[in-house]
Amino acid sequence: MTPGRIRKSPPVSSNTQRAFEYDMDDFEADENEFDGNYPIIRDVPFYSQQQGQSSIQISNHNKNTGFYYTPQTKRKRVQDQVADSPDSFKEHPEKQIKTTSRTTTDDNAGEESVADADTPESTIVDFSMAGQEKDLILSPLVIDGLPKYMSFGFHRCMERAVWTFAELGIADLMAAHKVSLTATELSQLNGNDWNAEFLYRLLRAVADADIVKELSVSDLNSQCDICPERVNHFQLTDNGLFLTSNHPSKARDLIRLELGPIVHRASEYQPRLIQHGTKYGNSFEQAFQCGLFDYLGKDENKEYSTIFNNAMIAYSNDCIQAICSLVDFSHFEKLVDIAGGFGSVLSFLLEKHPTLNGIVFDLAHVIKDAHEQHPNEFQKRNIEPNRYQFVSGDMFKSETIPQSDSYILKFIIHDWNDEDAVMILKNILTANKSGPPRSITVFIVEMVILPNERHNWFARVMDIEMLSLLNAKERTTAEYVNLLKESGYELKKLYRTDGPYSIIEATGTTVTSN
Repeated sequence: MTPGRIRKSPPVSSNTQRAFEYDMDDFEADENEFDGNYPIIRDVPFYSQQQGQSSIQISNHNKNTGFYYTPQTKRKRVQDQVADSPDSFKEHPEKQIKTTSRTTTDDNAGEESVADADTPESTIVDFSMAGQEKDLILSPLVIDGLPKYMSFGFHRCMERAVWTFAELGIADLMAAHKVSLTATELSQLNGNDWNAEFLYRLLRAVADADIVKELSVSDLNSQCDICPERVNHFQLTDNGLFLTSNHPSKARDLIRLELGPIVHRASEYQPRLIQHGTKYGNSFEQAFQCGLFDYLGKDENKEYSTIFNNAMIAYSNDCIQAICSLVDFSHFEKLVDIAGGFGSVLSFLLEKHPTLNGIVFDLAHVIKDAHEQHPNEFQKRNIEPNRYQFVSGDMFKSETIPQSDSYILKFIIHDWNDEDAVMILKNILTANKSGPPRSITVFIVEMVILPNERHNWFARVMDIEMLSLLNAKERTTAEYVNLLKESGYELKKLYRTDGPYSIIEATGTTVTSN
């Protein structure tokens, strides 16, 4: 962050400093203008989850401390500001700005204050958040003002730390040893020679996310604080176990996908996408000069393709229970999972419905990877081999789609624009055109944008990701009704889950070819 120009303002009393209103947009800096006794903001506001408050220290400039930020000349005292505070303060009196002062007179020199005891002549501007001490560890969607945007920033920092932890496979190292380890010990495992201090700092950060637990011994030895990476032990928590490679949730690869550099790089082109539309392609195409699915199909990207498929399993794991509890598949003969990946959803459904058979249908490279899984998803659930198949093909080529009386498309339709989505749904009917006309049922699992639904924010931000990665979209119920109608289907039921997912049941009738 580049400091701007420091603006001079009238000197403040050397005895007791006052708190001032300031505008973050007015900050400028210049390291050459540190001459004079001017108030400066010494600390960026930080909201303590223990105390539930933010403090900004304003103190005299010290040339030896580098440069700081100060507001422009126009100021009001906070005491005056409270009288004509914005509506948000009037509606939430618990957020009213409080001010406290500390003088340097002998009478109260040793008096305890919220301020740093070593900070001379400082005033605390206290933005009280009484009763909201957990604000910054909650979603930034539920807090207001500057804390909202600070929360976005701090959450992003935590995301980067968690991604680094997952990418390095640290949970695997910790789980394999089954005892608490110091950062120094962890840094040397498996022939590694990592920076122990930096690893300690990473572990300390993700400990706040309850991924690891730090077992500090610093209270036993005053010297321990000097090199905590050598003495403080860490152990994996129950949440941390989710980030091991063999955990069935596949949470590690979900983090590696969603927080990793590929998606992040594509997102950097979102502003350009909003400005120019798809003139230059979607965000992913602009970043990598090919579409996402083409990228996943390249031999050199096989590792990333595996990460992607495992992340899709994680999403499936998050909604599969809801699918099973809401939909009865027992009256179908066969269920085809379109773009079903490794078969995690279909294997679960076949386990729950012993009379149901199924086919996992996906692109050739995905099916090849699925065959290389030992054991595969069906074997893990002891599904008889004659009840399932892996079939390769392309859902845009109707002749490759297996015939069946029912199909499930989980997180598939949102990958495509309306024209392509219609083609996929029509191709399912076309694939069954041989024989007399009959009814085909499709189940579409997506984050449907529902009226007045509290989970809609999931769908709306996923809509932006779909736009960025695939020029695709999440849809409202009305949009699905129109999409299905154009494809030759009628919406029969909409199952709402407790989470952001919905299940659409629609039927269409095949047309016999001449």
